[in-house]
Amino acid sequence: MSSWVLIIIFIIPLLSGLLMSIFKPKDRLMKIISYTSVILTSILVWFSIFLIQDEGFVILKIVEKYQISLRFDNAGKIFAGMVSLLWPLALMYSYGYMKHDERRGIYNNFYVMTYGVVLGLCFSENLLTMFIFYEMLTFITLPLIIHPMTSEAKRAGRIYLYYSLSGSSLSLVGMIMMTTSLGTNSFNLAFEMSQSASTLYQIGFVFCFLGFGVKSAIFPLHYWLPTAGVAPTPTTALLHAVAVVKAGVFALIRITYYLGGASLLQGTWIQYFMMMVASFTILFGSIKALKEQHLKRRFAYSTISNLSYIVLAISFMSRLGLVSAFLHLVIHSITKICLFFCCGEIIENSSAKYVYELNGIGKKMPLTMISFTLASCSITGIPLFAGFVSKYYLIKAGLSLANVFSYIGVGCLIVSALLTAVYSLSIPFVSFVNKPNEKNQQIIDKANENSKEMLAPIITFSLLCLVLGVGSSFLVSLFMNLFM
Repeated sequence: MSSWVLIIIFIIPLLSGLLMSIFKPKDRLMKIISYTSVILTSILVWFSIFLIQDEGFVILKIVEKYQISLRFDNAGKIFAGMVSLLWPLALMYSYGYMKHDERRGIYNNFYVMTYGVVLGLCFSENLLTMFIFYEMLTFITLPLIIHPMTSEAKRAGRIYLYYSLSGSSLSLVGMIMMTTSLGTNSFNLAFEMSQSASTLYQIGFVFCFLGFGVKSAIFPLHYWLPTAGVAPTPTTALLHAVAVVKAGVFALIRITYYLGGASLLQGTWIQYFMMMVASFTILFGSIKALKEQHLKRRFAYSTISNLSYIVLAISFMSRLGLVSAFLHLVIHSITKICLFFCCGEIIENSSAKYVYELNGIGKKMPLTMISFTLASCSITGIPLFAGFVSKYYLIKAGLSLANVFSYIGVGCLIVSALLTAVYSLSIPFVSFVNKPNEKNQQIIDKANENSKEMLAPIITFSLLCLVLGVGSSFLVSLFMNLFM
C-alpha cells in the first residue's frame, strides 16, 4: 500500500500540470485545479510522514545493481515535509505575482509539475532514482527561467542548462564508479564502516561532489545562480530557497552519509577539500552580496554563501554535522523564500530594483518591510530568530571536530554572519530611516501592498522565522532523535 501512496503523491502534481497544458482550462478552473492538486499532495505527504515506515520497493529493474525504487526514510521525510509546507504558499504568491502575465497559464503548469519532481527526488531509494529525478528537475524548471522570453532570460536559461548538464555528466560518471566500488547504490545511513575507501570510490565521490555541487552553487560552479535572477520572482524563490539548490545539497547529503558512510572519508584529503571549498564559497558569496546593489542579485549571492553553510556541515562528516546540515536546510529555505518574496513584491508593486531606490519605502509598504526585517534578522543569525539556531549548531559541529580546517570553517561562518548583518539589515534601515529623495519619489508614490495573495505568504514566512527561533527546541530535538 505504501508503494502506491508514494507514487500517487508525486504523480498528482505532474499529471495535473500536464493535463492543464493539454486542455488549457480558463483561469478560474486552472486555479482550482492547481490549488487542489498541490494542497492534496501536501496532505498526502504529511499522511505518509506519520504512517509510512522506512522501507523500500522496486518499480523497475534496469540492469544488475541499477533499479528505480522508492523509499521514504527520515532524510526524505524532512525534505518532503519542508517542501510540502512551502509549496502551497509559494503557489499563492505566484498567482498574485503573475496575474497580469499573458502566459501565466504555461508558467503555472510548470510550477505545479516541479512540485511532483522534487517529491520524487525526496522518495528516491538509491542514487540512480535520485539522479533521474535530479535531471527531470533541470528540464522542468528551465521553462520557468526563460519564461519572460527576453534575450537576457534566454541567455540565463542556456547558462543554467550548460552548467546543469555538465554537472550531471560528472555525477553520472561518479555514480558508476562509486557503485562499482561499493557493489550497491542504495541509500542507508551509516557512520561506521568496516571497509576502507578505495581509490575508485574516492575519485567517484569527487566527481559526484563537483557534479551535484553545480546546483549547490559551490565556487566556481555558481555563476548560473545569480544569472537566473532575471526569471520571475516565484521562480527565483523556487531556485534559491526550495527546489533546485536544496536538491543539490540534499544530493550531497545522500552521497556523503547514505552511500558508503561518512566514516569512509573522515580524515581524508577529500574531507579537507570539501571544507576548504565550502569555507571559501561562504566568504565569496557574502562579499559579493555586500557589494551588490540589485535586490535579487544581492540575495542570490547570499544563497551561494548559505548553501555552503550546509556543504560545510556535510563535510564535518559527523552526526552533529548531519543534524546541523538539515537544520540549516530547513531554516534557510523558510528565511530565503521570505526575503525573495519581499524583494518580488517591492519590484512588482513599486518598480524599485536597487537598494539605493528604497529610501522611505517602509512607510508605504510597512508589512512587507517589517517582514523583510524579521527575515533579515533570521538570516543574520540574531538570537531568538531561526537562523541563530542552525548557525549555533553549525559552529558547535565544527568546534567538536577540532581540526584546523573545521576551525577555518567556523571562522568563515562568523565573518559571514557579520557581513550578512550589513547587507541584509541595511535594506530595512534605509527603507524606514532614510527619507525619499527626488530620484526615488516616483517609486514611493507608486508603492503599495494591494496584493493579498503576495502579502499573506510573506507575513506567514516572516512569522515562522520568529516562531522557529523562539520555539526551536522541538525542531532540534526532532532532528537529534532522527540522526543521533
